[in-house]
Amino acid sequence: MEILVQRKSLGRSRKLEQMTYELPEKPHTLRELLTMLVQIEVSTYNEGTPLLSFITDEQQQDLEATGYVKFSPVAERPDVDNAEAIDTMLQAFEDGLFKVLQGSDVYSSLDEAIHWSTEPWTFIKLTFLAGR
Repeated sequence: MEILVQRKSLGRSRKLEQMTYELPEKPHTLRELLTMLVQIEVSTYNEGTPLLSFITDEQQQDLEATGYVKFSPVAERPDVDNAEAIDTMLQAFEDGLFKVLQGSDVYSSLDEAIHWSTEPWTFIKLTFLAGR
């Protein structure tokens, strides 16, 4: 099953980054969907396959605007533990660090049943401001 995922960080560029994922099966709950997405990302990372084979000029300008551009050699990266990454993702959702939407549906519980539609999935990373 193929799904389209859009990612957005508040305060970053106004464009949504889009990625297509091929899921092994149709998940029934948000917990299953997040677990499958993490497994795909961890597998890709551990294989050393770059998520993007190149950086566009626009992405390079965005990185330069933030003042932080860093590329780590693949040999220096330790493998990520799949179970630990899944636990981290689920805990981040429960802590409200990101929101998951599909069209006008906002998912607020990990065990909430998924209402499938042709709309893309949107993940919004929330950034909180802290002051003194």
